Amino acid sequence: MALYSKKLYYKRGGTIYSVDMFTTTAEVGSEYIGIRDGSTSVYIKIVSVDDPNESYLRLRKSGITKSLAKIRGLLLFSLNSAVLTPTPANYPSTTANGMCLVGTGSSPYVIRYDWSSTNNRYEKNATAPLDISPGGYPRVIGISGDAQFIAVPVQSSPFIHTYKYNSDTGKWAKTAAVYPVISTSYYGCYMASFNSDGSVLVLGNYGDSGAAWHLLVYKWNATNNRFEGTNHCDIQTPRPCYTAMINYPNYSRCIVPFQESSPYVYTYSWNATNNRYEKHNDVDVALPTHGTGGWVKSDGSRMVASSYNGFYSYIWNATNNRYQKTANPSPMYTDYPIYISAFNDGEYLAVGRQAGLSIFKWNATNNRYEEDSSLIDDNGISGTTNGTNQINCNLKRLVITSNTVSPYMKSYTFNG
Repeated sequence: MALYSKKLYYKRGGTIYSVDMFTTTAEVGSEYIGIRDGSTSVYIKIVSVDDPNESYLRLRKSGITKSLAKIRGLLLFSLNSAVLTPTPANYPSTTANGMCLVGTGSSPYVIRYDWSSTNNRYEKNATAPLDISPGGYPRVIGISGDAQFIAVPVQSSPFIHTYKYNSDTGKWAKTAAVYPVISTSYYGCYMASFNSDGSVLVLGNYGDSGAAWHLLVYKWNATNNRFEGTNHCDIQTPRPCYTAMINYPNYSRCIVPFQESSPYVYTYSWNATNNRYEKHNDVDVALPTHGTGGWVKSDGSRMVASSYNGFYSYIWNATNNRYQKTANPSPMYTDYPIYISAFNDGEYLAVGRQAGLSIFKWNATNNRYEEDSSLIDDNGISGTTNGTNQINCNLKRLVITSNTVSPYMKSYTFNG
């Protein structure tokens, strides 16, 4: 794109804002204004006043009030049009084709939103996506990379419901119950994590300290139409865990953040011979406090683990058989930055905080993640802990949600 090196600045209410300009009309479409900077002609896109790209600058054209556009074509994350029929929800999960599933507090408990390219927004699908409702209040819904399998964690027994897509009905049909069943849990499972083809399902069980298993690993058995447990892992976390996440797509690594006991996160590698995850040495620097979420790079070379008081990134050290902490992210937010989505295999992180949404970029020179506010000019949904969960790290859509704060749902297109 022919972005001009200068911006048009203006002041409103004591705050300075800017509008991007271009040196050709190819980037601004059919409606624009042209101005001269010395001998250089530059152009600014014109949009309607209800367009998400609008700025505070107004002009009249053919009797209609228009706005000069803040440029979004160059933003890495561009705000889409408002979600059609948003619902109070938490923990969105999206697929490669843009479909989004959210959990709600009332029947049918799982709602499907489809992406409309024509309207540049998510639109609620009136048809319930599951043939049998899971009940309860679903947590982070797991979706396999090919969208053939869905796992819905809930707070009450049986704690996890699994489904397989039925092309004849256009719904996901409930499978037989996982085996062995989850017998002991305090708050149930918070997050379901699949590998790309859905053959492996990993869960974090928020059971009390007496629960036999906190990390649960299942493999699909087509004959029995159910996910069946392996030996899980050689060493379980000492305390309950919200989540367990595997690297996409091959599940060779697993990270399990947990509560109430340092280092607040365990990491594992898959041992095919023993059919289980086997624990690495502890990370060299513990998380600040209770572990909550995270992400693992597809090749296992880097991982991120989050907590109530900040997230850390770690680099794999094969010699020491452990992940070693990088420099602190900049800035180090402490307002519950617990929900993280990775894009371009971890080059960018979308971090949901109580104050809203932040975008971080990996800086190899400084060995850390650094916030870059130029990549997005929307603050998400402030005043709540936002959900930004995604399993597949190469998606083009980001959805954030709130169960309490309007507009409840926002979506963004990843332009990377």
